[in-house]
Formats: sequence, C-alpha cells, structure tokens
Amino acid sequence: MLEAIKEALGIGKKYILKFGCDDRCYIVVNDKYTFGCEWPNYRTVEIPEKPWKIVAHCIDYGGGYGFKLICADEKGNIVCSTDDIEHWRTSNGAMPRRGTVPYGHWGIPANSIWGEFPHGKCTLIYYNPKNREILTNEQKKVALALKSDRYGMETKQLLFYYKLIQLLS
Repeated sequence: MLEAIKEALGIGKKYILKFGCDDRCYIVVNDKYTFGCEWPNYRTVEIPEKPWKIVAHCIDYGGGYGFKLICADEKGNIVCSTDDIEHWRTSNGAMPRRGTVPYGHWGIPANSIWGEFPHGKCTLIYYNPKNREILTNEQKKVALALKSDRYGMETKQLLFYYKLIQLLS
C-alpha cells in the first residue's frame, strides 16, 4: 500500500545529475545535497528530487576553464543543464559567460559556463522556481486520490500515510 501511495504522489523518483569542472568545484543542490568534483574527472550522482536551485562554487588555476552540468529524470528527459543559461547567474547577479570546456567533454552533452572573468574563483547559481512545482503536483495528486478514493481509505488515513512517507523519504 505504501508503494502505491508513493507512486500516486510521485515520491521516490530519481534524478541523475552529471557535472564536471575545470579545475575544481563543489555544488549544493536544493540547499540539501553537496557534491564535489576535481579536474580531470566528472561526477554522476542520484538525487531524489528535481533540482530547482544549484549553487556551484568553482575555481580555475589557469588554462581552460568551465563548469558543466546536466540533470535528467529516470526516463532520460533533461530537467536542467548549463545550456539553460537564462536560469544561471553569477554571485553578482550577472549572466555567466561560456567556458572553454568543449561541448560533450566528460560525456556531458551541454556547454560549459563560467563567471564574468576567466580563471580564478566563481560562484554560479541555477534557480528555476518552475522545477519546484513538484511539491504542488504532489499535493494535487493527494487531492485527486482523496476525491477518487482510489485506495478505499478515509481522508484521514491517506493523509496520515502521506505524512509518514514524507518523513521516511
């Protein structure tokens, strides 16, 4: 029963986040998940929710520079990437510039971005409040399940299980 409720509410989805940086970075996703990466490697990580905010703290020591990221859902649909340049800003609020790390490097099909000035430190911030609508959609699914009485439960029981799942997730 819990699995059916989780499925109806869209809880338990996984998003695959792949990122790399020339030279070093650490990122914070949705103010909860922190990951790091260092040249010449990239990282692939799973997160349990759609990214709506990503803060990338990067440093470049010279030569090429760039940060690139792509995130897809379990079906391979792109949720966000550094190609979505309109959703990225520097810590000063400026539009980021394109980095020199080429498209496709690290197997990441996205262009790289960087701060206002090449080399040194930069902080890049992705923010897309539309991706945060997953919470609203979950609430809509709960309302739909309650209206249809899909699980043969009273409203209080379904809400109890919903809250329990939120605590366990």
